[in-house]
Amino acid sequence: MLGRALFCAKGACDTATPFGVGLGLMLGVDQVLKDGGREAFFGPTLGVGLNRILPKGELEHWRDTYLEAANNLNNATKSDKFLMELVNQTTDLEDLSVEDKKDLFQLLSELQTLII
Repeated sequence: MLGRALFCAKGACDTATPFGVGLGLMLGVDQVLKDGGREAFFGPTLGVGLNRILPKGELEHWRDTYLEAANNLNNATKSDKFLMELVNQTTDLEDLSVEDKKDLFQLLSELQTLII
């Protein structure tokens, strides 16, 4: 049954649908319990099962890898904005065409990735 559910998880059949509905109901009941000032029941139980299947170190590794990638993307976006503002605000570069400024920005971005 579990193998069939995993095979069908991507929507290949209707077997996975009841599992999704059941999981949604359990987590919804947990939220109602929390809102009522009580302790959640299903979430912690599912968490214990997940920790048995996947070791805690593995989950932490996935989380840390995701957070590092998101942080790198955020830093790259900030750096690109900074470089673009620097190119646009430098008075010595005012005479450059828009295309030349784009080329300079591209070159600076490539140099930055090589340095970092």
